[in-house]
Amino acid sequence: MKLEDALQEVHQIARRQLPDVERLALGRSHGRVLARPPPAQAEDALSPSLAAGMVLTPLRVGGLAAAGHATVEVIRRPTVAVFTVGDWGAPGTPGAAGAGSDHARDLLVGLLRADGYEPTSWPQLPADPRQVEIALRDAGCAFDTILVSGGEGALVQVGQVMAEFGKAHFSTVECGPGRFDAVGGVLDEAGLLGLPSDAVALAGLYLTLGRALLDGLQGRKGPRPTCRGLLAEAPASAGFQFARVECSPAGELRLRPVAGELVALPADANAVLVHPAVESGFQTGGAAEAILLPGA
Repeated sequence: MKLEDALQEVHQIARRQLPDVERLALGRSHGRVLARPPPAQAEDALSPSLAAGMVLTPLRVGGLAAAGHATVEVIRRPTVAVFTVGDWGAPGTPGAAGAGSDHARDLLVGLLRADGYEPTSWPQLPADPRQVEIALRDAGCAFDTILVSGGEGALVQVGQVMAEFGKAHFSTVECGPGRFDAVGGVLDEAGLLGLPSDAVALAGLYLTLGRALLDGLQGRKGPRPTCRGLLAEAPASAGFQFARVECSPAGELRLRPVAGELVALPADANAVLVHPAVESGFQTGGAAEAILLPGA
């Protein structure tokens, strides 16, 4: 399934759940999604311009405070369960580096926390169908969302659990010429995404599909901001690519692809390039779109 079609399926998964509303003190509402605008007060020029689904940025929160508002109604942030499936060594143990390390869990949890979520991360699951089934079904009853990362065989097991006990919406995702094993669907009450353990594919699919699921559960309106610039060179990989967004001395936004290996992820990358859905693809000097990595 093409990435844009998978995004539509993710929006459909998110629409299954009605968002819960909670009232927060204004100082705790930064980054939250507005459930309904507060009633306008005297000389309040901001409240009439606010609408449900808007993110409460520092400027909006400051404006509400200046208008005399003390609380605001926001949509509850979805709870997130994180699993990684595979046989990896624990950090700090012999053989833990490289393909034997559970890098995916730390990367995924870090992306979620940088986006403002508080994920619950389980210890590594062995690639055993019965244990995967038990863990995912337990989480499906207790969490709003489940994010799983693993290799191809592990994602097949995740898909089998969804097919038997939930509803699977897709099992592969195509981004430009790249094709990824990634599953999406519903398990009990939770929206579920199974993502590959490869770092750049994991980051790219979280920033596109994972964010779309979590944003949809909060009723967030409008697209996430992206940046568009000229490629300093054509990326070597297809689908997604880590990159460094820089501003040239002439004031042009430049996107510099950054190569990375599993044992040496690119520490200077601050964005992920998303392969355009056109035949020309990435070309040196051509325009490309990038999604900034949270916390970069």
